[in-house]
Amino acid sequence: MNHEIDAVYWKEWDLFNIRGGITGFIALHLFLVFVILGGLVLVIRSEFWGPVMSVVMGAVGVFTFAIHAHYLRKGRPEFRVPLSLGILGAILVVSVLQLALAGAVLMG
Repeated sequence: MNHEIDAVYWKEWDLFNIRGGITGFIALHLFLVFVILGGLVLVIRSEFWGPVMSVVMGAVGVFTFAIHAHYLRKGRPEFRVPLSLGILGAILVVSVLQLALAGAVLMG
């Protein structure tokens, strides 16, 4: 969530060429909130698809870090302040842990 607040500051829709500007960015994230909350319900209910969704979300977090790192290496100015970099680093750490834990649950 903190990254998404930061993303609005940096106008992430311009960085990733998201159609519709801020409106498209918000619409996309409204959809994603429902997907994430649905996954959380599956985890809370201990349903099989809960850990699967957790793996998907962990992978999304690793991808989020990787795509932002790519743009940082290209010299883009977005997300270069210490707090933004810290949030991206935290996303990577939490996502790797989430992948490991969800993977362990799925493997039994």
